[in-house]
Amino acid sequence: MLARFPGLDHVLDLGNAPGLLTSLRAMAPTWQPSAIPEAPADVLPDGRPMPKTSVWHGEGGYVLKPHWRRKPMRRLGTASAVCGIIADVCQAYCDQRPGTLALHCGAFELHGRLIALTGPFRAGKSTLIARMACDSDVSIYCDDVLPLTEDGRAVALGLAPRLRLPVPDGLREPLGKASHVEPGPGDHRYGYILTPSLADHGTVGDLSAIFVLDRSSGQRSGVYRVSHEETIAHLIRQNIADPGDPLDHVDRVAEMARAIPCLKLVYRDVEDAARLLRQYCATAGEAFPTAEGATVPPSPAEGGPIALPASRRYVQADEVQLRETGTAAVLWHPARRHYFQLNNIARLVWSLLDEPRTHRNVVEQFEVLFPWVPRTQLKHDIEALMADMSESGVIEAA
Repeated sequence: MLARFPGLDHVLDLGNAPGLLTSLRAMAPTWQPSAIPEAPADVLPDGRPMPKTSVWHGEGGYVLKPHWRRKPMRRLGTASAVCGIIADVCQAYCDQRPGTLALHCGAFELHGRLIALTGPFRAGKSTLIARMACDSDVSIYCDDVLPLTEDGRAVALGLAPRLRLPVPDGLREPLGKASHVEPGPGDHRYGYILTPSLADHGTVGDLSAIFVLDRSSGQRSGVYRVSHEETIAHLIRQNIADPGDPLDHVDRVAEMARAIPCLKLVYRDVEDAARLLRQYCATAGEAFPTAEGATVPPSPAEGGPIALPASRRYVQADEVQLRETGTAAVLWHPARRHYFQLNNIARLVWSLLDEPRTHRNVVEQFEVLFPWVPRTQLKHDIEALMADMSESGVIEAA
């Protein structure tokens, strides 16, 4: 069976799994996919290949071959297969609308204020969106991807929120009390939540604030202001759509950061977070107490630091471009389509590597500039930073 979502050039080949179409329709009530009699053209009008997601039922579960991934994913349950399809659908939606950004976040509207919830991996975005869906006066825009039009307006795709299983302890009671919320497609990993408060597909709104979630900080529970520079860097990291011209993209994100408040939400548990968000929306934001000095929590590191060869010299990669906006600076790697944020120390390291140097050479320069910092600390910090830059491809072996 072949299917597609309305208004989207993207083919779903459901193979021997036509039942997935019913699951997709359940979690997209206002953007109903439908079966199509035959495959459309292999290429789009602009010459790009027609995006296609293939799913079939194999041994141990579903097998999913996403359009943007070389290897198939195996042994998937129903909700996991639906999740993979939706990831491709969201990517295709943004790719087919040049100038669209895709903010990796959850979003809801309350008291006329549209709030985006972002943060590092496993910060609690989906859990908190599920909690907000338990309140009948909240409209849910998304739990994972929020498209932003070229003029900065947020678009709801009408896709039900998904929750990792098992249900977190703090969420069981609110879900049990919410009579308007029903379970959708599920498996051992994920469960979708069906709610009539899901914003219709194509609903547009203006973001009132962006909250970065932090449930692991040593700070007191509350709302903290994030600096303009950190906001720019965070929004660049959270965009999962093609940025277009990379330098124009930085300028566009910088303008967004000036127009939309970025705040860090430090919370103990899901009820604590929901309470603070409701208070913020009820006071229209302006009268809500916030504190200075917040930093965006880093994403969890994958693996430990990489040791650099003592004698290897590194230099700025030729194709990498530097973009400075006010006091913020980022590097753009066009081949990898990757941004690398520069703080003051990283910017200084980058400038020193305009000619080949070993990390020991760089440490020696820092010893002159910062004589009060112990050499062991300088060596550790500079080596870790240069290893990160090397892994990201913004510097290379000379």
